[in-house]
Amino acid sequence: YALARLWMSLGVEPAVLIGHSVGEVVAACIAGVFTLEEAILLIANRGRLMQSLPEGGTMLSVKAGREEVLPFLEGLEDSVSLAAENAPNQMVLSGKADALESLKLELTAKGVKTRQLEVSHAFHSPLMDPVQQEFKETISGIQFKKPVLPIISNLTGELAGDEIATPDYWVKHIRGCVGFSPGGHQIEHMGIQLGLEIGPHPVLSSLAGLNQSEDSEIQWLFSLKRDREDQLIFLRQVAEWYKAGGEVNWTAFYQNREANRITLPTYPYQRKRYWLEESTAGRASAVVVEKRETEVTAGQTEEIVSHNLSLNDILTLVKSIIMDALKMNEREYFDTTALLAIGACSCVQLEVVKKVEGNSGVKSKG
Repeated sequence: YALARLWMSLGVEPAVLIGHSVGEVVAACIAGVFTLEEAILLIANRGRLMQSLPEGGTMLSVKAGREEVLPFLEGLEDSVSLAAENAPNQMVLSGKADALESLKLELTAKGVKTRQLEVSHAFHSPLMDPVQQEFKETISGIQFKKPVLPIISNLTGELAGDEIATPDYWVKHIRGCVGFSPGGHQIEHMGIQLGLEIGPHPVLSSLAGLNQSEDSEIQWLFSLKRDREDQLIFLRQVAEWYKAGGEVNWTAFYQNREANRITLPTYPYQRKRYWLEESTAGRASAVVVEKRETEVTAGQTEEIVSHNLSLNDILTLVKSIIMDALKMNEREYFDTTALLAIGACSCVQLEVVKKVEGNSGVKSKG
């Protein structure tokens, strides 16, 4: 919640929200379904009641699609259920440990990869049923409100309606399957192009990427990274957000920082755009390079010829030295413009003259 508010304080306003399991409680709080105090009450009672259940449940990650997994669950409705759809080929099963152990052996025999999760209880399974009524009673005093921001429901994988503002919805949320994968498809259908994970480590952003189609343009960023300095990672992600086209309130960003505005050069000496583009190639704006005839006196021509260099050789040499000195490329170079106009101070001009003399053997006059 605090991390989301930090991003929002910098001018990052969500177009749509999605959570994963308990993360949807935070998303709903941000969307205005209940206050922070009410969200804490809901979470505290949810956790307390779940932990009061007897042990004996577990969860199993299965590398297979929904339609491939469901046939294995037939006849086990009272002991095992599909707990989460994380990606098209990443399901999570939850239920009694002995039933899941048998399922694990069956799936493995069929060549399906599985991994047992380290959990205390079988969340989102029939084993949660005993606490549902008491949980409903503990949250009945919450003043639920309709969301003021679009939020995608874990229960349907679609935009939530008024049902999210009822106790019954959150009771079903304990037991129901987490539809993160269909929710990810919904985000893509909405035309979202930039996603941001709010959490201590990039997990959901990776899963979200697995739910995108091949031609999807959504770019996913994260907020923090485990075992890395929080402030450094966060600042880098703010920069990545801005670079990707996201809005940032820089006045708010620098509000409590010691920083001074600086003035950019008053003359466009490089004639180069500074807008960030998708690729580094061709970032400079297009320019038309015009050439003009260079007047050379008879004496100068004789001097050039005497050093076995043609006039074009000298001009090419001068151009390359100027471009190197000013760190310019072909598209930025104007050979019709005075050196001062392209940012060459007297020191740079002197450096250019020395390099020309050193490389050509031709001595300048005056």
